[in-house]
Amino acid sequence: MKMEWKTALNPQKKRSNLWKVAVSQTGRSQQNTLEITPNHKMVTLDHRRIVKRELNNLIDNQEMACVADFLPANQNPHVLSEPDKAYLCGALFTDGYVNSNSKNGYVTFIQKDIPEKKRFINSVKQKYLDVFDSRMDYTRIRSTSGRSIRGKEITGSASDFISFKKKPAEELRRIKENIVDWVTHLDEISLKNFLAGAIDGDGTFNVTHKSGRIQIYVSKEYLAQGVILACLRLGILPQISKQRGTCYNIQIVDQIEELLNHTSRVKGPIKEKVLGTKLFGAKQLFGDIIDKVNFKGKIRPYIQNNLLLDATKIKRNILPLLDDLEKTQVKKIIDSDFRMQRISKVGEIGISEVYNFEVEDNHTYVVFTENYTPVVVWNCHAAIVSREMGTPCIVGTGHGTELLKEGQIVTVHATRGIVYEGKIAVKKQEKPKAVQTENIPITAADIKVILDFPEKAQEVADTYHPDGVGLVRLEFIIAAGGIHPAEYIRQNKDEEYTQLLIEALRKIAAPFKGKPVWLRNSDLRSDEYRNLQGGDQEPQESDPMIGWHGIRRLLDEPRILKAEFQAVKQLHQEGLNNIGIMLPFVISVEELKKAKMIMREVGLEPGLEVDFGVMIETPASCWIIEELCREGIDFVSFGTNDLTQLTLGIDRNNGRIARLFDEMHPAVLGQIAKVVKVCHKYKVKTSICGQAGSRPEMAEFLVHQGVDSISANADAVNEIRRVVARTEQKLLLDAEREELAER
Repeated sequence: MKMEWKTALNPQKKRSNLWKVAVSQTGRSQQNTLEITPNHKMVTLDHRRIVKRELNNLIDNQEMACVADFLPANQNPHVLSEPDKAYLCGALFTDGYVNSNSKNGYVTFIQKDIPEKKRFINSVKQKYLDVFDSRMDYTRIRSTSGRSIRGKEITGSASDFISFKKKPAEELRRIKENIVDWVTHLDEISLKNFLAGAIDGDGTFNVTHKSGRIQIYVSKEYLAQGVILACLRLGILPQISKQRGTCYNIQIVDQIEELLNHTSRVKGPIKEKVLGTKLFGAKQLFGDIIDKVNFKGKIRPYIQNNLLLDATKIKRNILPLLDDLEKTQVKKIIDSDFRMQRISKVGEIGISEVYNFEVEDNHTYVVFTENYTPVVVWNCHAAIVSREMGTPCIVGTGHGTELLKEGQIVTVHATRGIVYEGKIAVKKQEKPKAVQTENIPITAADIKVILDFPEKAQEVADTYHPDGVGLVRLEFIIAAGGIHPAEYIRQNKDEEYTQLLIEALRKIAAPFKGKPVWLRNSDLRSDEYRNLQGGDQEPQESDPMIGWHGIRRLLDEPRILKAEFQAVKQLHQEGLNNIGIMLPFVISVEELKKAKMIMREVGLEPGLEVDFGVMIETPASCWIIEELCREGIDFVSFGTNDLTQLTLGIDRNNGRIARLFDEMHPAVLGQIAKVVKVCHKYKVKTSICGQAGSRPEMAEFLVHQGVDSISANADAVNEIRRVVARTEQKLLLDAEREELAER
């Protein structure tokens, strides 16, 4: 089983009974505990099969759970390769401190300037110079007499090596404050250097253990998280204990030689490791084939008592006794990204509020115990956007993961939601054939496309010849940049944010020159983009769907909105004046007025220099549509996902009630009809840019209402165009019949 680093989405708060359980090789470690509901499903093994078991059943049957020993990199937007900076962070965060404020900043590295530490000190100073082009050129001597470190009194003096440069201090502070996100993005060599810096800063190596052992003493919670996560990223499951309640003792017995190759201070003779630390429950692996695997009569007691077996022993002694199928099963398990530990119940906490997470594109994710052991648990998953990328995707199968086996070949018919066993011959078509312009039916309503990925723009324009782009969501561009818009503002990098948008929007607007391209200002919900740099500073909200996002947030943080308006202005100056702007999640005329004022501050006049509109996503916007039109807008566009959700009171991400989510509900259609009618009165264009625009029945309804344009996913443009043409032709014939009848 390969672990995937996925984002947990949409926490659903509920009240439930909680247990406190201990996770360890023995199941008795009172330090290493986890609070979890007794019916939560855990990932475990049953006769070499990966299965899910409710926690209470796992404990009743004295079975073990799977624990991750590897977490892959977060590659959004890319993996970082910065080994020298990583080493510096490990060393400075253990034996130094960083201070930065609005006026100045400094970085201090603290060490006793003695011969055995000279190499370490010089290494830190040189790497600091190489990374930041700045020297730690100020040295201050201070007495350490009377100081106690880990129970030992230290006498003598220590030196502070200081750099009084603000920029390095600011960068190191940002890494410190976002260390978890930073570590998830580091490549392998940078991870090893980060750990090497921490080992040199506050670690030891001894060979009293059979294979040697590295110990890192960490008193800071943030640094403990970074060190432990770095270990897991390298496939090392550290042994962790707390001392005196605050100091973590992090012990490493794997990959010692690789780590010490990068250290400057901590060195020592490396012993070949005799036994591994990757352990599996004997009964859960071999309970059905005891007689076959009972090597020299020694394995039966392990199986009967479900003790832990070392993977090296399994490979050496048991694999040769298995048939080919069993060997394949066992090899996959012992070469996987997890191992096993025992779970025991410590006590009941009682009824408490807990969160249930939906996990994107994966049934498994990890939860961390008090001492950061990553237990693998199971949960439901949410649908992902795949249509625009051209990736077949079927979600919500209910039992797909039970029927399908790892490595099994199947054929996916995503359009019909069918999975065929084996490889079915299909007619291969690398790319959709471009529609010949002479074959495109003429329609009164414009047929536009929803387009979020700049690299797809030219292909979509050439292939489908849409009448423009009805929706560009800035969130996809922002995610590709890797930095939250609020973080750009905090760092006073407004222009960098503007430039990011310019470069992406230029690729979309240019292929559609002469046709409208409507972009929606950023609509970042507080829970969706925490993986971006600075995203960890987003507020915790009980219901982000109806929280601080859309235009209400942009007006609270006007520099973000101004930067987005500035991007449009600069593209207009380049000649790409086909870009229009629409505000998300509008509920009042005041929001419209304030946004216009900000637009004018950057030199854009709404309605004259730029097409200016609003998203109709809330029932409030439907009921004040006349006031919005009077204030002055050029167009409106329906966001049917949010409009349906808020009208029907249905969370579209809740699998239990997803069947009730229906854009064709009379209440939704009634609001759409009202808005179109009022907009016609004020000569305001109407459009739809939600996913419902790709539904033929919605397209037919909108044509009857007289909508001006319909936006659809690229793969649905041709079908929607035919539906619209057919419906318009029918309306025309009906009108002619009525006229003849009146005559």
